[in-house]
Amino acid sequence: MSENTTPDQPGEQRRGVDDAWNRVGVYMETAQATWDRLAKRNFDFWKEVAGSVQGGRVTADTLASNAARAMSVAQETLEDLWLTMVEPPQREVFVQVLPTAFLFFDKITTGQDETLYTAQDPVHIPVKQQRDDLPAKAELTLSGNPSRGGEAVDAIDALTKRLQVVRVPGSRTYLLETITPAGARPLVPGTYDGLIYLTKPTLPLANLRVVVEGPPPVVDDRT
Repeated sequence: MSENTTPDQPGEQRRGVDDAWNRVGVYMETAQATWDRLAKRNFDFWKEVAGSVQGGRVTADTLASNAARAMSVAQETLEDLWLTMVEPPQREVFVQVLPTAFLFFDKITTGQDETLYTAQDPVHIPVKQQRDDLPAKAELTLSGNPSRGGEAVDAIDALTKRLQVVRVPGSRTYLLETITPAGARPLVPGTYDGLIYLTKPTLPLANLRVVVEGPPPVVDDRT
């Protein structure tokens, strides 16, 4: 085609119309999936309520439990409706900005040789997508710059074994928690970077930044 040749306008318009209808169809499919999820959630909720009142005398604890569950269902419903309007359809893959989970292990000064660190509060990581197939645990990977460079592999392994990411039952939120497994090696001061993600479905959840307090890395200033 020469520079003076005009594009095929009818062909371009046809492709534009096809793309528009395809987009409408994808959103209609997403809306139907959302409706099915809402219907199942509400059916399960009322089934639980019916079971709680048929079991005998209805107590204040029963009413409080049902009220709390009703509020939770209402919040989940609003989240689903909002995400249906604002998030891209699941069959399309878009670049995304990931949140950052940050942990700071503050060193505790003791008179013993062992170095202790303060416990960390769990970090909540919400999944901003409508998914029914979220696993019970998420994966994490770390790289780092420990103060003793020769122990980088061992330092990363020791820190990784003290972290876990578990899903809050019945929700689309994960918790980044610190644990102390039996036989865990001591942490090595330094800075560590990583990623929290899922493999099935394939989905990144958050960047990870960890600082373990201690002396700064030794810098060789010889030239």
